[in-house]
Amino acid sequence: MLQANILDRTKLMLTPAIPIDEQERLAALHRLDILDTPYEDAYDRITETACEEFGVDVSMITLVDSDRQWFKAIHGVEIRESERYLSICAHTILHEECFVIPNGFIDSRFSDHPLVKDGPKFCFYAGCPIHDPTGYRIGAFCIIHTAPREFDCTDHAKLTALAKIVERQIANDYGVKSHVN
Repeated sequence: MLQANILDRTKLMLTPAIPIDEQERLAALHRLDILDTPYEDAYDRITETACEEFGVDVSMITLVDSDRQWFKAIHGVEIRESERYLSICAHTILHEECFVIPNGFIDSRFSDHPLVKDGPKFCFYAGCPIHDPTGYRIGAFCIIHTAPREFDCTDHAKLTALAKIVERQIANDYGVKSHVN
């Protein structure tokens, strides 16, 4: 019954498109062999730092698989994965720059999203794509808040810098040289 209710409420919600390079992107993600690995302190510290730095409720390192988004680290909520069709991070991997929703309550693309509309009533989202060492966008580093907020050039630079740290950490931990300087 709950699943049917969520599907009914998402009829107007913008579902994420599939990237044109989806097969290659998924192959790159799977080559890292990172999905379903345990939480690690290095990643947890990055998400905790982001929550403190930006003054937000939630920060996540999300990897977007074929039918789910899986969280390598998450600070502020307790969840390990969710369906891809509900993933705002799956929208983020469609862009090279940060993807920002200043106010999801009034953004027609996301105002009917269950996490905006019903609970926990997330309003603000900013995500920066995370690349594998060969350059494929495999996920996102994001921050989420329950109130609307602005996201200026300084915030953009800070979030991008944290995403680059995540990329280097993944490259170092999973045995592949990073393409990040």
